Amino acid sequence: MHEFTEHLESLMQETSSNRSTSVICLDSNINAHTANSHPQHLDYFQAILTNGFMQCISKSTRIQGSTFSLIDHILTNTKAPQVTSGTLISDISDHFITLLAIPAPQHNRRGGGSPDQELLCS
Repeated sequence: MHEFTEHLESLMQETSSNRSTSVICLDSNINAHTANSHPQHLDYFQAILTNGFMQCISKSTRIQGSTFSLIDHILTNTKAPQVTSGTLISDISDHFITLLAIPAPQHNRRGGGSPDQELLCS
């Protein structure tokens, strides 16, 4: 776990140094619902915040029987004032579908209508 967190932190530092919006989609098997009871999981989430990223998914991404977990994460360092993220319930996999929509930068917008969004899914 420690080695994984170090590699992820290195990746986040590298992408942040480019000063561009980055999105990292993970099937991490790190349950965000129980992070407080696992010090190594807290290190993972601390590394995310320290590097200017946020974990965008807040609902369970896997339910099996009476157990539920949030193990699929979407991380981003966007500075967009509004992002939309979610979990879509589906039975096509044992994990639910996760998504993140970030408004496209002003210079990428087409004329008229509502702002385009870049839709990212894991």
